[in-house]
Amino acid sequence: MMTDDMTLLRDYARGSSEAAFATLVSRHVKLSDYQGKIVVLEAYRSVGCPYCEAHYRTGAMQALQSEATNHGAVWLLINFDSPRVGETPTRAKQEWADRKMAVTDYIIDTDGSRIGRKYAFKCAPSAVVIAQDGTVAYQGAVDAIAATTLNLEQDRATVGTTTFHVPFAELLSGNHVRAAVQALLAGKRPPVTHTMSYGCPLTNIYQ
Repeated sequence: MMTDDMTLLRDYARGSSEAAFATLVSRHVKLSDYQGKIVVLEAYRSVGCPYCEAHYRTGAMQALQSEATNHGAVWLLINFDSPRVGETPTRAKQEWADRKMAVTDYIIDTDGSRIGRKYAFKCAPSAVVIAQDGTVAYQGAVDAIAATTLNLEQDRATVGTTTFHVPFAELLSGNHVRAAVQALLAGKRPPVTHTMSYGCPLTNIYQ
């Protein structure tokens, strides 16, 4: 994503926060409902994405969600699975429980019309972090590891055909979303405001 896209994201966050969307918990939610709070938007796919699977199977994403929400942040998970997968509220609620997701709410946005295209999500997993004043503070990859498999017992990750040592603690300490949330909680600008996202492409929301 280029700088112009980041400008569009910031302008959208400032000016279009009244756009309402449905979630699994609330019938209608507006981002302005969370004014004064940090909001994390997580792009997610529940079917066939090894990158999302790696984060959730190990518990790394749930730990990140818990840390953020325990400090008062709002975490909105957005499922961008293709319509052919047949994601339903019932199935999503079961997955929320089974994976022990520590999110504030869950949004199904299979065609990207609710929030996906407006925030220019390209891949899952990825994230947008919105500051307390409603501006976009960070957009991009969740972390810099880009792993498709993680083995916490052996502290190893696999990217492509390469396996390397990566302690679980490093997944959190080197996490861009965590760094952005911590900075905003301290009243500071995130050390990194934009990175190139990686993962499973969300081509279905741009068709």
